[in-house]
Amino acid sequence: MNYTHTRSWQWRVAYSVATLLFAYPFVAMIMHVFQWKTDIVVFGLLLLAGNSILFGREIYDAIARRRNFVCAINDQRLRCECPDEPAEYSFDIDIAEIIEVVVDSDDVTLKLQDGREYRLTSNYGNPRGCFITLVMQANPAIRLERR
Repeated sequence: MNYTHTRSWQWRVAYSVATLLFAYPFVAMIMHVFQWKTDIVVFGLLLLAGNSILFGREIYDAIARRRNFVCAINDQRLRCECPDEPAEYSFDIDIAEIIEVVVDSDDVTLKLQDGREYRLTSNYGNPRGCFITLVMQANPAIRLERR
């Protein structure tokens, strides 16, 4: 069993640029519908400024780091490399060390025998459900808890 999910840094840049560019006509349409009233113009300009800061930072970060997202599993190991997430999102663990998988609404936590915990992210389009299924197939002794 081998499965790998990747998202390149180029994809992150393209997605962020598209989102950034889409915001301008969208906000202009909202302003036009509300007849360019002062409150709506201020709201629209704040929305554009926030969007530019948020996605401008994402574009800069993706280009500066040039790291891809990779989550891969085989019969023995589960490896996840996140380009800009907190440390607990990047890991390389032996599947035999996992004793429990906890699924809590939008959060998946992998608990290991030594007490360490790692989060399996859904960012970057990562199909967590597929990875949970493959982990359970690789080691049927793992407990699955849904909260």
